[in-house]
Amino acid sequence: MAAGRGRGRDLLASGEAPMPAALDEARAALAALPGHRRILDRLGLVAEVSPFTWAAILRAPDRIDLIGHRPAETGRTALDRALNAGLPAGLTLRDTARAARGAPETFSEAARFLVAQVLHLKPGATAAMRDRVLSIRGEAASVEAYAGLKSDLAQAPAGFTIGEVAVEPALVSPFTWSASRGPGGLRLDGYTVSEADRAAILAAARHVADGAPVTDAMRTARGLAAGIDPRALTERAFAALALVREGRVSLDGAALSIEGGAVDIQAVREAEALADRLPAGVSRGRVALTASPVSPYLVTVRRGPDAFTLTGHLPDAEARQALRAALRPYLYGERIVDRTRLAEGAPPALLDGLTAGSGCSASSPRAR
Repeated sequence: MAAGRGRGRDLLASGEAPMPAALDEARAALAALPGHRRILDRLGLVAEVSPFTWAAILRAPDRIDLIGHRPAETGRTALDRALNAGLPAGLTLRDTARAARGAPETFSEAARFLVAQVLHLKPGATAAMRDRVLSIRGEAASVEAYAGLKSDLAQAPAGFTIGEVAVEPALVSPFTWSASRGPGGLRLDGYTVSEADRAAILAAARHVADGAPVTDAMRTARGLAAGIDPRALTERAFAALALVREGRVSLDGAALSIEGGAVDIQAVREAEALADRLPAGVSRGRVALTASPVSPYLVTVRRGPDAFTLTGHLPDAEARQALRAALRPYLYGERIVDRTRLAEGAPPALLDGLTAGSGCSASSPRAR
């Protein structure tokens, strides 16, 4: 912007042009003015800055301060009009940025993107641009706002990259989480403390699901009770879920509960024992597992090159001991690998059928 002031027949021209072409035009216009003896040229260019920096700071729920530099070729009014488009009613932009040259192309698009992101956060948050790198700092205004921010950051404006994102998830109370198993597979609900923790939970869930679908409905938040190790909690929770045929393992605050139908009667006892050995900071919640008779009731004795492998279910510890004893005369250095579990629902004379000739055969009949 240029200004002219007369001194007698002299003319003093001062100001800064946003671009070299605009400066040339201003000087040409001055030279063409009639009637002046001398023109004092104090015109110059707006300074070029590198790196080109700009930031939006959420000072209050209804006020955003714009600081740093704005493109010299874009007037403050035009930029404010572009940034205000679509903003909530009552929100004020206070623009103290200084005009400068050196702004990246499509500056306005990146600035609009940053203003939108800072609205996901609590007052005190900053969304900044340094040349073509964008960064965000602050605390999410809510669980939903944090999810919206993460979704937006997955698609940066064209020509720009996302740099540092130092955003704390929202704080929730109580902190809840659950993993449920049903006919449709596994479902994860509640909160997770970070994306790394989400990945660990999903990996554990897929392992326990054994090919069944896993639905992730978790949201990221803070609020897990102090002293609880998220990884240790995940390990113990899915160890419990492995004992559940249909039901859920849930965390409410610091209390871990195990509820539903157990895979077998042995799992009921194992869940009780597991609930008494929880990670530091985790307390025992409700443990309510019930076991139904297993059907079909399958038991297999398979002889391999160096071991007899027992799988399936047996009615009690006495039947397990009797089966192992019946196999011993047929051992010639082989091991017995016992993977059987205890369950109700065994058919009559199960043990007699298994021991009748199991030592000589490759595998016993399956009992039903």
